[in-house]
Amino acid sequence: MKKLLVLVCVSWTINLSGSALGVVTNATWLGGDGNWNNNAKWSSGAAPNNSGGNNWAVKIDDGNAASSTVTQTTASITVTIDKLVLDADDRLRLNNGVNLIVTNGPGGGVVTNCGTITLNATSSSGVTLQVSGGTITLAGGGTIALSNHQNNMISGGTSTDVLINEDNTIQGAGQIGDNSMGLDNRGTISANQPTALVINPSSMTVVINSGILQSTNGALLRLYDGVFTNTLGTIRALTTSTVEVDQASIVGGLLTSEGSGAIRAAVGTSGTLASIHNTGQLLLPNGANFVLIGTITNEGTFQLESSGSGSDLIVGGGTVTLTGGGTITFGNHVNNRLYGDAATDSLINEDNTIQGAGQIGLNNLGVDNRGTIIANQPTQLLIDPADAT
Repeated sequence: MKKLLVLVCVSWTINLSGSALGVVTNATWLGGDGNWNNNAKWSSGAAPNNSGGNNWAVKIDDGNAASSTVTQTTASITVTIDKLVLDADDRLRLNNGVNLIVTNGPGGGVVTNCGTITLNATSSSGVTLQVSGGTITLAGGGTIALSNHQNNMISGGTSTDVLINEDNTIQGAGQIGDNSMGLDNRGTISANQPTALVINPSSMTVVINSGILQSTNGALLRLYDGVFTNTLGTIRALTTSTVEVDQASIVGGLLTSEGSGAIRAAVGTSGTLASIHNTGQLLLPNGANFVLIGTITNEGTFQLESSGSGSDLIVGGGTVTLTGGGTITFGNHVNNRLYGDAATDSLINEDNTIQGAGQIGLNNLGVDNRGTIIANQPTQLLIDPADAT
């Protein structure tokens, strides 16, 4: 079985590393467990690290019968390579203080990970897997596992670098992007540790998700300060888990949750939902806002939970159409609010049920209600449309 998997990994990289990409020096791990810095364990007789005009293409372990775990343990070391191929039963472990840079040099900037790459941060020194020199492609169907620490980082060398995750599962805790990288996710990114996993693209890029962004195992996935184009993708919170939208915009695609899982707006900030399809639970805690743009297909629930500060759904950008037959539920407080960003904004409620206590309009929204609006809490529900509508 291993030989079949290895052939798939190797043939993929060979197809991408044609002569047009230039000549690089190959280094193959000779099998078994050991430290990256052990020269005797490499076919090249030297531990690979780009320098002096040498660019390295690394294979661990190119079909060796022995399973291999290669560990880089030297604190404060930076290792740079052009290409990495990791077999299905092999592991690469990056311990605290290590930086591994994959650059888009002559070797083509490809990571074919059929095994497991582990980032094991334990302190402020952290661990960094950095993409550099443009676009780096991650393929092979393997796993990148981040330990339970905020200083595990997958980042870019500059704000225009981009990681394309073709099919790997990236899971754990830490930071992806760190305001220094764009992300094109076609695989799965999963928060599954007690410490949060934060996705924060650079201001020069966006996150494109046509795969899955999720939280599981009671974890928190935070989408922070960027545009998340989710048109062909899914963002989901599994049971007991949370996805938090913190100063981020989600454009299109499916938002969903299971059981007690929820997607929520961050307290004290504003998130934007544009033309999304919701089948789960969207929460607005006390002091949180969502701005709505375009057509919102809501087959699930929006829950506004003010206890004094405003919990606000804000209609932005003109007309928002609400479809899908779902529910918007206001808790029992006057500061649950649904209103427009401008007095000329309008809400068309095609078929949702809007219920509870609070305020609709605030003299700053036109309302075309074709569904159901119900006052069903001890505190009143006030509808106050804009004067101009």
